[in-house]
Amino acid sequence: MCNAVGQIAKNIERAGLPKQLSPLVIGVTGTGRCASGSLEVLEILPHVKVAPSDLRAFLADPVNKANNKRVVLVQFTSKDVAVKIDGTPFEKAEYYSNPERFQGCFEDYLDLVHFVVNDIYWEEKYPRLISNEGLKKAVEAGKCALMGVTDISADECGSMQFTSRFTSIEEPFLLYNPVTMSFKEKIAQMAEHDILFTSVDHLPAEMPVEASRHFGSKLLPFVEAVVKSDFTKPFDE
Repeated sequence: MCNAVGQIAKNIERAGLPKQLSPLVIGVTGTGRCASGSLEVLEILPHVKVAPSDLRAFLADPVNKANNKRVVLVQFTSKDVAVKIDGTPFEKAEYYSNPERFQGCFEDYLDLVHFVVNDIYWEEKYPRLISNEGLKKAVEAGKCALMGVTDISADECGSMQFTSRFTSIEEPFLLYNPVTMSFKEKIAQMAEHDILFTSVDHLPAEMPVEASRHFGSKLLPFVEAVVKSDFTKPFDE
């Protein structure tokens, strides 16, 4: 995978992204291992990192708008996706202990972010990142730039409420239409407002090719010795 992303990086550096898609903004939600892994891969691309609070001003700058040879990476943490209902400052500890005092604000970025990689831990007590109605309203109002969602969290009807179906390694993509709130099976069926969607719920059980080869290369030198071992003897012999 890293090799494939590296090739994309070379293409971007050489020819740039389509101007109508630039600057291309990729949002990554969360701060855990999944988010760190997502960022590690995305950082192979030529990029600039921008804080969520600075994103709107950054994209309004003509110099940044004209640069099509990099992507914009934005990491959203808990303080970026929720606000206190009473308007008082965000406190992380309070958010996790009393989430009912907060409401989601991630939908405020729908007109800025093109792709979302969702890596947050979510329970029903927390505000959603994107609701079905919120996404529909944004699209119908012409205030949605969203082109694709990778929901690694894979919570059914969870932080991404429209995650009501899951994909597979063999068939990794569906199309989701926020207006009709329905899915399509084939990429060739893409029409206005459709969002490219992937969420492989059994991904934790997958063994990547690179990891398989690495583990195999480390184990192989010991296989013959293990097979020829005399299991009647003590382990240290």
